[in-house]
Amino acid sequence: LYRPFSTLSGGEQTKILLALLFAKEERFLLIDEPTNHLDTHGREVVAKYLESKKGFILVSHDREFINSIVDHILTIEKRKIVLQRGTYDTWEQNKNLEDQYELEQNQKLRKEIRRLKQSAREKATWSDKVEATKIGSGPVDRGYIGHMAAKMMKRSKVIEKRHEKAIDEKEKLLKNIETIDKLQMNVLNHHAKQYLYAEDFTIAYGNSDIFKPIQFTVEKGDCIVFKGDNGSGKSSIIKAILGEDVPWQGRLEIAKGITISYVPQKFHSVNGNINEFVVKEQIDKTTFLTILRKLGFSRNQFEIPIENFSMGQKKKIFLAKSICEEAHLFIWDEPLNYIDVISRIQIENMILEYSPTMILVEHDRRFIDKVATDIIELSK
Repeated sequence: LYRPFSTLSGGEQTKILLALLFAKEERFLLIDEPTNHLDTHGREVVAKYLESKKGFILVSHDREFINSIVDHILTIEKRKIVLQRGTYDTWEQNKNLEDQYELEQNQKLRKEIRRLKQSAREKATWSDKVEATKIGSGPVDRGYIGHMAAKMMKRSKVIEKRHEKAIDEKEKLLKNIETIDKLQMNVLNHHAKQYLYAEDFTIAYGNSDIFKPIQFTVEKGDCIVFKGDNGSGKSSIIKAILGEDVPWQGRLEIAKGITISYVPQKFHSVNGNINEFVVKEQIDKTTFLTILRKLGFSRNQFEIPIENFSMGQKKKIFLAKSICEEAHLFIWDEPLNYIDVISRIQIENMILEYSPTMILVEHDRRFIDKVATDIIELSK
């Protein structure tokens, strides 16, 4: 309670901000992404508190958290805003059904557009075919044929314009369905089966251990998730693995020649535009920009200073950097903070497809249930 706010973990800072918000009685709550950095217990406490409130507006991307407390979902899509009754699961089910219907309608419209374009091309050649009959050895009324050709050209132009109008109207009906683009990883293969081993490992300041000593192994293809309360030492374990100056005790062995790709929890100091970031980090520009496009970036955002981006956009920059890097071991510290639902699903699908060796700190229950091969709980 007596430590400076800036020295607290991200989750501890979130808890203080939420406590200040909830301490104000008789207020209509506007809550912007309250689960960022928040541990599992903290999310459960916040959900229980919000269940007792008569009304609030919440921005969140945590699917299980949303499911437990809301009765309406408002989504901002590419071309429309949708409000519907229900939970996240209700919205997802309705969205999948709607997308399937729109996809079928799009296929029918594209088929009709192709037919109209083919018909327009055929009508455009009418006058040429009539004009071609003027050429020949037999007696022909070239004046009459020329007159008919001009008449056919005029008629074909009218029909062509009519077809162009019909095509334009059909193309406007095509829906811009929000597809979930596949992400690709560059996972390097290492000769060692065991990438990392820890025994009687703990973080200790003075004579005080932050958590009870743990033992764990990271083998090829594992996705290890560290779970624990805010301030329990999860990020400190990652720093120790990365070789940073953290007071740890016990045994920690890392296979020789292991290349690590790291996504930090905090990234406040980044600045400059995307091109400058690419040069600084020495990553492949084409691959990096392709991943950002798949994660929802528009092309005009590539010239905007990174410091002007939202927290979610900044997080995506570091995720894209890690995804396009070639590495044996990927270490991500709370990668889903500020990340939207569609991007979470993309990352889930990518991990399930490529089975990279990973160490994660994360609190999103649905994400953990899908990707984790082992969960290590930290306790005091």
